[in-house]
Amino acid sequence: MRGRGSTHIGLHQGGSQRQRQEQSLQLTPELKESIELLQLPSVDVLAIIQQEIEQNPFLTTQELEDIKASDDIPDSTRDIDADNNADVESDESDFQEHEQEHQNPWDNADIDMDDYQAGFSYAAFQSKHHEAGDDGDYFESLSQQPNLKQHLLQQVECMGLPFAQQIVMNHLIDLIEADGYIREDIYQISLILGANQHDIDLGLMALQQCEPVGIGARDLKECLSLQLADQGLLTKEMALLLDHLELLGKHKHDALASLCQVPSSMLQIMIADIKACNPKPGLAFAHEPTIAAIPDIFVRRGKFGQWLIELNQELLPQVLINQQYRVMLDTHHQHEQLKTYITNQCQHAQFLVRALHQRAQSILKVTTEIVFKQEAFFLHGIHHLKPMTLSVIAEAVGLHESTISRIVNQKFMSTPRGLFELRYFLSSGLVQENSDHAISSLAVKQKIKDVIDNELPSAILSDEDIVSHLRGKGITLSRRTVTKYREALKIGSSSQRRRQKIVS
Repeated sequence: MRGRGSTHIGLHQGGSQRQRQEQSLQLTPELKESIELLQLPSVDVLAIIQQEIEQNPFLTTQELEDIKASDDIPDSTRDIDADNNADVESDESDFQEHEQEHQNPWDNADIDMDDYQAGFSYAAFQSKHHEAGDDGDYFESLSQQPNLKQHLLQQVECMGLPFAQQIVMNHLIDLIEADGYIREDIYQISLILGANQHDIDLGLMALQQCEPVGIGARDLKECLSLQLADQGLLTKEMALLLDHLELLGKHKHDALASLCQVPSSMLQIMIADIKACNPKPGLAFAHEPTIAAIPDIFVRRGKFGQWLIELNQELLPQVLINQQYRVMLDTHHQHEQLKTYITNQCQHAQFLVRALHQRAQSILKVTTEIVFKQEAFFLHGIHHLKPMTLSVIAEAVGLHESTISRIVNQKFMSTPRGLFELRYFLSSGLVQENSDHAISSLAVKQKIKDVIDNELPSAILSDEDIVSHLRGKGITLSRRTVTKYREALKIGSSSQRRRQKIVS
């Protein structure tokens, strides 16, 4: 949005904290739509803008008006000045009572987002965008392919399960990780749902009948077993082989052939069948490249060292009010039905322009705060990443934490260090010894990785050794935390690394 889609911050900028008065805010249909626009990625917002322009004659874009001007058509469009945070002015008394104050409706708003999400399903947008008889959800239509959760829920709906079992299934689907596994303890799931373990087992068995085959497995062995059983290949010998996958990883084929009581040639066929399986079936539904590759915000340094932050204008065209149609309010005032239609369309057009501007300003506020707080990271790398939480950003920019959560979701910024999701910078912090500063858990993980990368084959470090090494650098961690971070980095234990060093 030209003139409003950028901000500059200098190296001397200080963080000013604004007093916030918490207040209860009723969720009007317009506010609900504003919140949805805020949390959607810019690619989806662009689709909404395009469809709104097609269906609402009071909306246009600067690009369309430039085309009109080049064709010698008088420009009857009034640009909305976004820099002064003003609402679209209206001379007609019909609109004056509907004009809202200039402030961002998300500012200082204490909204129960759980109640909001449970009670609103894009209903306001549905009523504007659907033809008669069309019961589909407008926002869902933006996705060309269903994600894994949607794909599984569609299959569950076709099973005709009792309501209680549907609840179990829905909860299990929520627990599925991106690779398709469920790693939550079954007993803990039963406690959360207030169900017995048998109910959870039945739900899990039903879930594991869904596609893609292997979904809902608790570990690799179960994932492979489900796929091999589906192909009719889960023989007694194959089950024995799956019981000893660690030997397969060590290439101890002779021992496996003996355990499975099969000749070497048959073992090779069984191994080939295992390798033909998908160890991470959920990743087939990971549709991230299209969105992740497109930045919502550009961050770069100016020639004087200041940071320049701009919205991606290709994703968010400047939306304007079309004055050519607004004169119809006067010329057709005697036709009440037409006047009602025109009034409603114009009011919604005004709202959309305001909401898009407020969305842009909110994203810029949060991005500016992130860049200011994380300047050391952008200049010097991940070891200088500072811990930031929703509450820290919310207090700094004067927005509610739930609003910040929606702003950082699926919003990507292009920086000199690469493309990052805004949520990447929200990380728990660990206090360093003899220091008032905290160090990000991401930075700690990087330090652990560096320590392991530099270990000698003759002196493989245990997790306790890594604890001691980090303590020498002023970072105090428990052995359990080091183990958790190491596993999150997909780095094997000291014994596993020692075996790998010997083999290599």
